[in-house]
Amino acid sequence: MNWSLAISDAASLLVTQLGWASLIGGLALLAALPIGWLPISARVRCWYWRLAFAKLLIALVWVQPVELPWLAPAASAPVAAVSTAGHADAPSLANDPPPLKASPQIPLAPPASSRSWAIWFSAAWIVGASAMLCLAVADAVRAARMKRDAVDAPASLHALLARAAADVGLCRSVRLALSPSAPGPMLVGIGRPTIILPSGFPSRFSADDLHAMLAHEAAHAVRRDLPWNYLYVAARALFFFHPLVWFAGRRWQQTQEVACDELVLRSGLTRPAAYGRLLLNLAQQVKFQSPAPWAVAGVLRDRTTLERRIVAMTRMKPFSRRRLFLATLVAVAAGSLGLVPWKLVAQPADGSADEALQAKWKTLSEAEIEKQVLHNAGGLIRAAHAYEDEHGVLPPAVVPNPDLPPEKRLSGFVLLLPYLDKHPSYAKEGEAPWYDEETRKTASELAASIDLTKAWDDPVNLPAARTLLPALLVPNSAPLRDEAGHALSHFAFCRGHAGKDNGAYNDDVKVTSGSIEDGTVHTLAIGQVSAGLNAWTAAGPGTSRWLFHPSEPVTKATFGTLEDQTIYAVNCDAFPYLLDLKASTAKGLAKIAAKTDGSVVEPGEVTAFPTKAEARSKAK
Repeated sequence: MNWSLAISDAASLLVTQLGWASLIGGLALLAALPIGWLPISARVRCWYWRLAFAKLLIALVWVQPVELPWLAPAASAPVAAVSTAGHADAPSLANDPPPLKASPQIPLAPPASSRSWAIWFSAAWIVGASAMLCLAVADAVRAARMKRDAVDAPASLHALLARAAADVGLCRSVRLALSPSAPGPMLVGIGRPTIILPSGFPSRFSADDLHAMLAHEAAHAVRRDLPWNYLYVAARALFFFHPLVWFAGRRWQQTQEVACDELVLRSGLTRPAAYGRLLLNLAQQVKFQSPAPWAVAGVLRDRTTLERRIVAMTRMKPFSRRRLFLATLVAVAAGSLGLVPWKLVAQPADGSADEALQAKWKTLSEAEIEKQVLHNAGGLIRAAHAYEDEHGVLPPAVVPNPDLPPEKRLSGFVLLLPYLDKHPSYAKEGEAPWYDEETRKTASELAASIDLTKAWDDPVNLPAARTLLPALLVPNSAPLRDEAGHALSHFAFCRGHAGKDNGAYNDDVKVTSGSIEDGTVHTLAIGQVSAGLNAWTAAGPGTSRWLFHPSEPVTKATFGTLEDQTIYAVNCDAFPYLLDLKASTAKGLAKIAAKTDGSVVEPGEVTAFPTKAEARSKAK
């Protein structure tokens, strides 16, 4: 395994995902900011902050969007059947359309500078995220130590806590304790919350003031603010470099405090004026600091928060419980829909063209179907040779793109589009086009429409993914489309031994036809597949598969001559179906045609792979 390449690929994927999540999550945080100015309950605004931070984290791991087929159906391209009469019956070259424009040169590997930058950024991100996680753990340890060292409060304070809990609707059991190190009233702990008061507070504040303080902390427990705070802790650790995360975190924290003030005042246990005087009195007697900012919930955090809370009290409007419940329900429902990545896509085509093609296939005999399969695969092999003639190497099975995760990259079939109407260097002079004019026209239009720098399911490339390409289809073999309406491929690149860095269509794109040594490792192969299919434009198991040795006997294997396009047919799903035997000499041709038992096949010989029993017998 190439560890340096694996590390660079992982780094590129991490950078891509962090960038995408930063953009999408940042937009969600920006959208939540104006909500703070609306005349709605702080409880509702808190839910928007919670959902915005959840969106930031979900965008990091939920990559594939849910498609909504709400757009108008894409126009279906013509799907004329490929001629099975052989290319000799095709129109003459004099009547052919102009040659297709060659595809842009695909880099053999991502630039070293790009990979290096991604690796350095990933390393810095790991260091930064680890440091933030260590800070979060340290905060939690300090809060737990303070909770452990606090002593239980006297019974008189427990009576006040019982009244306060009833006022704000707290049904959980909450411990009440005193601590000389507590900077102010605070709630600590998630499993069994503890309200901690500074040791001197019972003697310095009246029973009514203590009642209001305890009600505020009990409101934090009712709203479960501490568990929700860890959503921000995770976002801050993973996106410590994002300024909006820090700014939005402070605004969320301030909104939490206002929501608790709102709950206290709506309970009727105190009046806004008296509650405001209590906050100002607290501001003069407590420290504006917290031993663990997100591991505890306190009455006072900083002067800015205090000012916002006092201003918010002057703007609070009465809301009925029913109205508040409905507003919260609407906010949560709307925000939850926003958590899911959606994508508007075209509705599936009406299927009339697909049905016409399938109806035509039903009229074909078995011999005609086999001839068309060989014709299509032979054309793809010729296109790969034409690509090699121009680029000096064989096409990759996956279009290299370090800016995209592997499952988003384009398949190598898009690189063959401009070469479906070109002749390889070994073609006869004056040879007619391999495909009919309609197929070549479809390929030309698709080649012009695909952006090689974008993902296969990018809106720019989706129309191509929904267009049937006759050259990639096998009559009566498998479905034409998947459930999302993407056009499938019935052929795949065969890439060599499974799990090994080999094969003619490897991503390093350095293999030439002259590099082919045998029939299993460096074979120039296009395989027919009927299971595990995917869109023909998409990289994946449906368009790029590793080559395995057949485990069962194969009934048919035919070798021809160079003039007959020399294709090796093995009818076995997920195994090589057509192996090109193009070579300059008979010796080279025999070398390419090595069988699984290590022997070679002379040109023109008809043979089959040995069965397991035969292979064991020969081994003895």
